[in-house]
Amino acid sequence: VCMSQIFQNGCTKIFRTRTTGSKNFSFRKTIFPEIFEDELNAWWTKEEDWPKTRTYEIFKKWFEISIAPLIYDTEKGDIIKE
Repeated sequence: VCMSQIFQNGCTKIFRTRTTGSKNFSFRKTIFPEIFEDELNAWWTKEEDWPKTRTYEIFKKWFEISIAPLIYDTEKGDIIKE
């Protein structure tokens, strides 16, 4: 599997936070290891094949991070936590 095939399948994670500016940066730095492992597990379940070094710098290279002040739910059903 090449990286271009992996990145074609997008994933969005939404977090409720009241932080802004530089506080958002520290929020992301505290949760990136869990997100990194979740995404690796979605791509490949053999943990021994995962990259041994998983720093925040590598995380930022592999994933696009964007902050949205508002998110609109356009669906009629309830939002369900998975």
